[in-house]
Amino acid sequence: MHDIVYINGEFKNKKEASVSVTDRGFLFGDSVYDSTAVLDGKLVDFEHHFKNIAKAMTKLHYKTKINKKHFLQFHRQLIKKNKIKNGLVYCQVSRGVQESRDFNFQTANESTIFAFGYSHSKTDQKEVKQGIKVCVKEDLRWKKTALKTNQLLYQTLIKSESVVMGYDDAWMCDSKGITEATSSNAWIVKGKKLISRNANGRIYNGTTKQNLAKVAMSMGLKVEFRPFSLDEALECDEAFQTSIKQLLTPVVSINAIVIKDGKPGKLTTKLRREYKNYLVKHLRDR
Repeated sequence: MHDIVYINGEFKNKKEASVSVTDRGFLFGDSVYDSTAVLDGKLVDFEHHFKNIAKAMTKLHYKTKINKKHFLQFHRQLIKKNKIKNGLVYCQVSRGVQESRDFNFQTANESTIFAFGYSHSKTDQKEVKQGIKVCVKEDLRWKKTALKTNQLLYQTLIKSESVVMGYDDAWMCDSKGITEATSSNAWIVKGKKLISRNANGRIYNGTTKQNLAKVAMSMGLKVEFRPFSLDEALECDEAFQTSIKQLLTPVVSINAIVIKDGKPGKLTTKLRREYKNYLVKHLRDR
């Protein structure tokens, strides 16, 4: 995280920024979030990410109404103040402060709006270049995971367990097959066909996932949104996961079983390059 953050209308040093101990985001995880990529100092597809936060707030009955122009302004200012060239701006909105700890949120005050930025690390670059190793864990999250709320304890638990076991990340699964990674959408490749779990109330319909499908089809590839099993994943030609943070990250092994030659697939590498070109041409903030 860079030094300058935004909180409720002010830019502060991160060491000086704070939220109330009675904020519902702190007490209950009663908050929503999204991240917007920064490419060459410009925001990427900001409007889509703003709509994600606004939609989640509406679905969860937040009283606060947020302003797109205001959000865009402080996102741009964070990039400028922190001199971010390539990275992310993370934004979180809680339901706000409540006089006492009460499960009933009807008396919560104006939302707390918090944002910060950070640049891509050397680890991020290494993962894209070499690919990552994932294991598979049972999906035990709550049933509204299509909304980006800060109820992320299970994902942090299995991500941490996976790293201790020697993996880089975990893919989750339910009775129908693979759902998604801890903070990314999971994909496999069979020939010239891309497969990823169909978005529904349990699967987050990631921005990168949606845009990548458009790019893939423009390249003459077929895209299927459907459940796929662990066995199908283990027998695939290539695998990768998509996120705002790293766009496409190659997956080179699943449950310690190497995919093909254990290197990032040629199609995955080409897709990442074409997708980045698409962002620059169509979605980068002007």
